[in-house]
Amino acid sequence: MDRWACNNAEIGAAHHGKHPNFNPIQVDLFEGERTTELIKSEKPDAIINCTVLHTWHLIRQLPDELYKKISSAELGAWLPCQLALGLNLAKSIQDSGLSPYYINTSLSCLTNPVMGKVGLAPTIGIGNVDLIAPAVLTYVAQQKGIDRSRIETFHVCHHLKDALGFDCKSFHAWDSKELAFEQMACFRKLAEKYIN
Repeated sequence: MDRWACNNAEIGAAHHGKHPNFNPIQVDLFEGERTTELIKSEKPDAIINCTVLHTWHLIRQLPDELYKKISSAELGAWLPCQLALGLNLAKSIQDSGLSPYYINTSLSCLTNPVMGKVGLAPTIGIGNVDLIAPAVLTYVAQQKGIDRSRIETFHVCHHLKDALGFDCKSFHAWDSKELAFEQMACFRKLAEKYIN
């Protein structure tokens, strides 16, 4: 992490009234022993993993036929790219003998269960569901005719919806209200499957 990235993090924290100190340290998560030693020397309270081997939109630069073939695998095509570095980090945390909170952002609804199967589950996973929440909140407020501040929503495992067999489309804030409604119906099916 370079100084510019730390500056951005400090500025973002300041927007929320927080003033942490950042110290950029570069680490190669393919070098497990060095990562373990760094964790031992820093003794962090928490580690947030935001690593991936490549960004999700990189394959859009491939020729159309190859892009379609890879995309047809849906989230399965992304699991190795999202899992590799986080799994290496989890192993280094375990090898350090320390127990920091491990917060994973790398497609955590798929990668955390895999890491859990091998005894390396992060403390918690987080992701980009907060990018969806404001659009759903706005839609509900418009439909109910009430102020958004009076609504509270809970979104869980939005990437996992397709793996559970529901016919749900990916939702983005710029999509139609009808698609927002479909996405909310998908979340309801998901909730009903596990609540009932």
